[in-house]
This record gives sequence, structure tokens and C-alpha cells, in this order.
Amino acid sequence: MREPPPVREPDYIAKRASVFVALILAAILGPLGVVYASVPGAIVLSLLALLVLPFDLIISFGLLFAIFVWPLGLIWAGIAAARRKRLLRAEWRRANYNY
Repeated sequence: MREPPPVREPDYIAKRASVFVALILAAILGPLGVVYASVPGAIVLSLLALLVLPFDLIISFGLLFAIFVWPLGLIWAGIAAARRKRLLRAEWRRANYNY
């Protein structure tokens, strides 16, 4: 028996989990931009920023925040968006190909 032709992956997977958009939002908005990729991640990074920023402003005028928290948000957003995209694709394949 021949297998049916493969079904094309829907566009909503690419639109709902864009790594590029997640990185742009995290680069512009910092920890708040991580909300697009991961709400718990945004909460953790925002709490970390609230803990670090007061001491940081006194000691180094916000330099530690810019060096550590902002790039951590970029990394977290990229990883979370890529993971969400992978999970959406796996769910779609299970639904369409039964594996």
C-alpha cells in the first residue's frame, strides 16, 4: 500500500514560535521581551532585574544589569522560542502521522 503524500506543515507553527521575533523583542524590551517566548522566564528575569538593579545603580551605574541580565534575557528567549517551535512541530507530526 502506498502512503499518502506528506501534509505540508502549517504556517501557524512558524508564526507562533519565531526565534527571530523572540530575539528582537528581548533585545528591545529586555526581560519584558521574554514574555513572547516564556512567561515564567520573563517573571524570573524581571525579579532578578529588580533584585540586581538597586545595588547595581549604586555600585556601577547599571553596568551589571546591562552586562548580565540583558544578554541572559536574549539567551533565554532564543532557547525558549526554539523549544516551543520544536514542541509544536512534534505535536503536529503526532496528530498527522500518528507517531
